[in-house]
Amino acid sequence: MKNWWIITAVIVVLVLGGAYYAFSGKSASGNVALSNDNVRIIQVNATSFEYSPNVITVKKGDPVKIIINDVDKTHGIAVPDLGVNGIGSVEFTPDKIGTFSFRCPTYCGSGHREMTGTLIVTE
Repeated sequence: MKNWWIITAVIVVLVLGGAYYAFSGKSASGNVALSNDNVRIIQVNATSFEYSPNVITVKKGDPVKIIINDVDKTHGIAVPDLGVNGIGSVEFTPDKIGTFSFRCPTYCGSGHREMTGTLIVTE
């Protein structure tokens, strides 16, 4: 195989790129950081009728703080199945695995009912 070094180079680039992505503090669930007390902080942008990101993945038993960055009006987040509800931010420790819907608990206009997202709690 004459081009083994090209294949090796591609593999190295993919591995290094994946490592950079994994440790860069970003994920598919938004801007993520750890506080001094190991609470996972997730930043979520909220604008009329949508969250960005609208899918958040966390681990069971890991403390989480979701901070809502209001773009236009006052928004919050409620995850009824987990007893989570707050304006501006919420802090909780998920105690069960599953896929849960979240929504905006403050009326924000005619599309308020469509302002939803998904919280995935993994093992």
